[in-house]
Amino acid sequence: MAVRRIPSLRSGQALEGRHRQEQQAFIGLRSHYLFESRFCTPGQGHEKGLVEALVGQSRRNFMVPVPEAATWADLNAQLLARCEQEKLRCRHGETQTIGERWVAEQEHLLPLPATSFEACVHATGHINSQRLVPFDGNAYSVPINPSHERGGVLIKGFVHRVVIVHQGQSVAEHPRCYGKGQEIIDPLHYLDLLEQRPGAFEHARPIRRWRGQWPPVYEQYLAALRFRLAEAEAVRRFVQVLQLHGEFPAEAIAQAVPQALAVACFHPDGVRHLLLAQTEPVAVPVAPLDLSQRPALTQRPVVAPDLARYNQLLAQEA
Repeated sequence: MAVRRIPSLRSGQALEGRHRQEQQAFIGLRSHYLFESRFCTPGQGHEKGLVEALVGQSRRNFMVPVPEAATWADLNAQLLARCEQEKLRCRHGETQTIGERWVAEQEHLLPLPATSFEACVHATGHINSQRLVPFDGNAYSVPINPSHERGGVLIKGFVHRVVIVHQGQSVAEHPRCYGKGQEIIDPLHYLDLLEQRPGAFEHARPIRRWRGQWPPVYEQYLAALRFRLAEAEAVRRFVQVLQLHGEFPAEAIAQAVPQALAVACFHPDGVRHLLLAQTEPVAVPVAPLDLSQRPALTQRPVVAPDLARYNQLLAQEA
């Protein structure tokens, strides 16, 4: 995994000695977790020798050899597993493990806040005519919703993701892009509009981008719909199938579509039924009722109903 170096968040401007002019974001972090800040003299790293030693120990134990990971989440999971293993170790001269000493130390610490501190950059913006919100040199899509037209939006730029908030509600989340001039588009944000305007389906930019990643069976299913239905209705139904990506994993839909094609099911409700069948547990067969312990019930005669009585009811109605 290629690691992009991100500038560190400085606590503030260095003044004379240990004094600092702290940034508002750092003050917010201190206020959220209720801790005091103590700064070292510039250029005097030996004043925090214990911190430097612990950083070096963590680097040697957890980062050597350099771990390999496909994503940041995978890397964090590996580091967490190594930290959990470290809790089982006893330091030289100690009788308790690191984990046991940590449990004892927790009794003397303040409880964490109910919510975590949002380590992000806040910005405000507006949704343009293409349903995109500009942020940090790029643009991110938001769902089609008339209520989003009123007022601006709040943008939260985290290290790895961008969250767009409208009237206190998160309406979109994307992986953060560190390039410039890029459009980060979620095609699901445009499907509601395409369902109303199926004629724009072939020319919609989000669909053209997404289409290159579809399984080939998607094109087969769309062609089968067009063969049986009028163009507008065929596209509308196909868009409704694509909307299922908002509820089910893409892998499950890739399995359900060929199943629907095999049984000539050309309605989104049928595809949904096949998706639900993948997740619902298999019905357990019920064993026949055992009446061996109740012989009186087995000897009781069962009288067959007289079906002629139904004809009497029909005669009365006539």
